[in-house]
Amino acid sequence: MENPNEEAFDEKVYQYYEENKPDLSKVVTIAFIGKVSSGKSSLINAFFERGKDDTIAKVGATSGVTTQVKFFQLDENVHIVDSPGLDDIKKENSEATEKFLKSIDIAIFVVSGSADKTQKVNFSGIKSRINDTLFVLNKMDEFDDLDESGIDEVVTQWKISIGIDHVFKTCAKGYDPKSRKDVPLRIQGVDELKAEVYKILSTKKKDILLKKAMKDKRSAAISIAVAATVAAAGASLVPASTVYITGIQMTALSSLVYLYTGEVLDKKNITAIMFSMLGQNVGKSIFMFAASFFPGVDVVGALVAATVTAAMLAAAISFLESGKSLNDAAGFNDMYKKTYSTVKSMLNVTDITSEGFIERLFNKLI
Repeated sequence: MENPNEEAFDEKVYQYYEENKPDLSKVVTIAFIGKVSSGKSSLINAFFERGKDDTIAKVGATSGVTTQVKFFQLDENVHIVDSPGLDDIKKENSEATEKFLKSIDIAIFVVSGSADKTQKVNFSGIKSRINDTLFVLNKMDEFDDLDESGIDEVVTQWKISIGIDHVFKTCAKGYDPKSRKDVPLRIQGVDELKAEVYKILSTKKKDILLKKAMKDKRSAAISIAVAATVAAAGASLVPASTVYITGIQMTALSSLVYLYTGEVLDKKNITAIMFSMLGQNVGKSIFMFAASFFPGVDVVGALVAATVTAAMLAAAISFLESGKSLNDAAGFNDMYKKTYSTVKSMLNVTDITSEGFIERLFNKLI
């Protein structure tokens, strides 16, 4: 940086942070819609990473167990509806239900078995009300006896019947309370479905809200860290890159703290954490933080940006998973320095654009 104005630098970083941080006051609403016994309840439990003895939705072996609209509030920011169809939601005919219907972010339309043309009307009705509607062919275990071409034929028939391009194939078996205790859960295809849901919610800056509701915090944390590391490397190619790199780091750290603790940080709190990583309890300005990593240059190399960001976020995840506060300046700084040394020895500039490398790096670091 060539004699930049510290106050202007801080203002630009905080502006980036305010524009890009997730709105943690929002609510995510997901509707699982489909005929009774399509496996919606089991899919909900699998989607939200529940165990046999920790289910959200009631599952029964008898056909038609889930015959009513079920509403669940997973936490204050995540709401779920389990319904046989859109008409069943409308039958509630209450102001609260209408408001809920309008608030649905994503509808997951669940079917099972062979293609059924009558489902096209139901799917189209939902799609017309909820733009982000995903089609799921559940209970894929029913096709275990088919070879790959047989399964492809079933999927193709559904695509033609409904008029869609993509079918998510899932299996969420083993949640029925009457199943034997020694039978393990069989969950397939749910991660792909979840990834698409996260992708949609990220456009609304809501994905972190859903990730916080999941039991598996680590995979969500790594996805945040990977995205930030790649973004920081990319930002290194633009003028005044330190503004964007620092803003990216600040936003990612804030998201990680919320993910693990539920704490919503303002810019003062997140700045304090940034300086904590340097082993300092108090920092003068965010400019001084950036200058400590990228002294004397305005444009930072991609490798330097990626290395610093990866080390910072990997150290933060390790610290948060151990239940420690990132405000522990001495501890956080020590963790960062050790992690930085490891990342520097493992990361090359060609690795940054290598598909899957950054994710594998974080899995090794944490």
